[in-house]
Order: sequence, then structure tokens, then C-alpha cells
Amino acid sequence: MIREALGRALGAGSASGHRFIAAWNRFFHHPEPVTGIALFRALWGGCLLANWALLAPDLLTWLGDGGVLARETARALTGPGRLDVFLALPPGDTWVTLVFALTVFASLGLAVGCFTRMSAACAFVGLASIHHRDPLILHSGDTLLRVITFLLVFSPAGEVWSVDRWWARRRGTVAAGPVLRSPWAQRLIQIQIAVLYASTVMWKLLGSRWWDGTAVYYLTRLVEFERFPLPSLFDRLWAIRAMTWGALLIEASLATLIWVPRLRYPVLVAGACLHLGVEYAMNVPLFEWLMLAGLTTFIPPADVDALARRVQWLWGRRRVVAPSLGRP
Repeated sequence: MIREALGRALGAGSASGHRFIAAWNRFFHHPEPVTGIALFRALWGGCLLANWALLAPDLLTWLGDGGVLARETARALTGPGRLDVFLALPPGDTWVTLVFALTVFASLGLAVGCFTRMSAACAFVGLASIHHRDPLILHSGDTLLRVITFLLVFSPAGEVWSVDRWWARRRGTVAAGPVLRSPWAQRLIQIQIAVLYASTVMWKLLGSRWWDGTAVYYLTRLVEFERFPLPSLFDRLWAIRAMTWGALLIEASLATLIWVPRLRYPVLVAGACLHLGVEYAMNVPLFEWLMLAGLTTFIPPADVDALARRVQWLWGRRRVVAPSLGRP
């Protein structure tokens, strides 16, 4: 009798294990259209280019040999073993400018999908090197830039809506129709974003101001981060508490409920409203746009395809109607 019970338990455990493995394989490896990751690639490449546009005017102030942080000090701060091409280059602002220019060029290649994997890899190396050259000017958004750009190296993000795709079709090396690939790289990006929200909530809950509902009041009074004037609503305690606890609820939902298909779009809309609100109120360059771009990875590929077809139809209709308007 004990043997029969043990056999049934092992059989149930084996069945559960098979179901888990099957679910794991579906989640990470069941082929999906690559349009979702292609859309994200273009948005992420645009964020990288915007990042470089913000850095360019003061490039040598932050990274140059005569800038605010000497190379030796930067190496002492970052420690040994860091990915930094400047370690292999001689001193000189010319090399700084060259590395920066090549990184911008690689970021542009990533945005338009030209030699996509190589562009992503070069953009990551340049990004890491520039960040390690002066770590004092970084924030958590810069860490996210490095992590996600690294993951894009392994994604099929350049197989549609890209120069690579256009060139392959010109040569006749790819067939028309949807491109289906394993989404494991996109899943890792989604998990990274969800973990970011989860850790944010956990860290915030360590502070008493988030528990008593007054954190948003203090955040919006940081003068160095002010962007636009805030309405008088931010002076009312009930509104401050609603926004504080609401932000926690939204961020917790972006870490958990976003995985539930029927709740995904309400959570995405709430997350977009949260980030746009922070973007209006606080001057934290690019961070909110990075998060908004990251949220697009959760949009189902079928919906991305439907949106693309809609845009294509509207564009085709515009091209047909526009010439007719010029006829007498």
C-alpha cells in the first residue's frame, strides 16, 4: 500500500514537472512574431541617441583628460575588471571623441536596424566604457541602459522593420510573411523591468514617508529636480496620500499584474500615466522615457502587428489621396 501511494506521488510529481517544463518552454521559446521586439529596438535606439545628444555639449567636461574626473580616479572608483575601451587607448581627448562618435553611430545602427546585432554589441561596449569613464554622473537609468542594450544583442530585433530586413529582401534571401522566433531575449527584458518595479516598491516600503502617504509631497519639493509648476492639488494632504499610495500600487502592479493577460492593458495605461506625470513634475533626464519604452515589450505581438497594419493602411491611403488633391 505504501508502495502504491509512493508510486502515485511520484507519478503526480512527474506530471507536475512535465507541465512546468512545458510551460517554461512555451514562455521562453514558443515562436512569436518579432514585431514587438523590433518596435522596442527602434524606441530604445532613439533613447540612446537622445542620451548622446544630452551628453555631447559637455562631452570633454565629463570625460576629457582635463575634465572633472581624472582617469586614475575613475579606475579607482570602478575597480579592476570593468569593460572599458579607454583602458586600451592612450590619453587624449581625440580618443574620447572617437569612442563617443562610434558609439553614437552604433546606436543609430541599432535604431534603424542596420547590422543590428553588431550595432547593439558596439553600442553596449561604448556605453559601458563611457559610463565607467565617469561613474559620478550616472543614475539608475544608466544602469538600465546598459543591461537592456546588452540583452538586445541576443534578440532577433533586426529581422523586421529594419535596414537588415530591407537589404535581405533586396537580395532575395528571406521570404515574405511574418517572422517567428523564440522570444527568450524579450522575456529577459520583461523580467528585468518587472524586477526593477518590484525592487523599487520594496525599497520605498523601507521609508516611513511612503507608509504615511506623504512621500510625494517631499519629492515634489526637491528644487533641483523641478520641471514645471505643479497645481495646488499637490498642497492637499488627501491628494498627496492618494498619489503616494497610488504610485506604490501601480508599481506593484507593473511587477506582478502585468503578467495577467486580461489586466495587462489597464496596468500599462496606469504605468504610462505614472511615468508621464513624473516626467512633467521632475527633471530626471530620459529615465521615464526608458521605462515607457520598456513597457512596450509587454504589448502582445498580435496587437503590434494590428497597429502596424493600421498605420500602413493610413499611410497608403494618404499617398493615394495626396496626389489627387493636386489635380484640377
